[in-house]
Amino acid sequence: VLEIVNNANKAIHEDEINKNLRKSKVSSTIIHWINYLITNNKIFRVGPKLYFSKEKAIKMCDENLVKSSLDNLMNRFKFISDNYITKYVNDELNYSFSSYYYDSLISYLSNKHGLNYANGFLSKTSDKISIGEIVDNYFDNKKSIINNYKFIFNEHKIAITKVQLDSTLWNYRDSITR
Repeated sequence: VLEIVNNANKAIHEDEINKNLRKSKVSSTIIHWINYLITNNKIFRVGPKLYFSKEKAIKMCDENLVKSSLDNLMNRFKFISDNYITKYVNDELNYSFSSYYYDSLISYLSNKHGLNYANGFLSKTSDKISIGEIVDNYFDNKKSIINNYKFIFNEHKIAITKVQLDSTLWNYRDSITR
């Protein structure tokens, strides 16, 4: 799988990887190996079922500018969601990369620079958080959604998008009174 992705001239779809594996008579659970390669920063996921070699994917952006943008965010926030990073960096650097791309890029950069990236959140510390924990620990049913968002963002220094909070609240709708 790694050889197929690395030899591709452009991002390659999972179906194309499967087709190449069938030609070589290799049969295995492809998604297992793809996830293994992504987790170990060998390849990047750049879209739904779309993968690219790490080296080629990194060249799609200016790594130093992205790292500088992340440093700016980490100076302001304790935790930064990958959704927030996607929007912020795309806006700041005039990029249009997907959240899939940033998930792989953030994982790569966090390993390279000794940062913590877990559950979709980047942090300088070894502390971890999830969007569910944010809602469980910081959401106040007596406040409006926008006031809760501002409270989480400004007081707790957790950078998430409003859409991300709304989506999570939708999933928690049975346990939260709006």
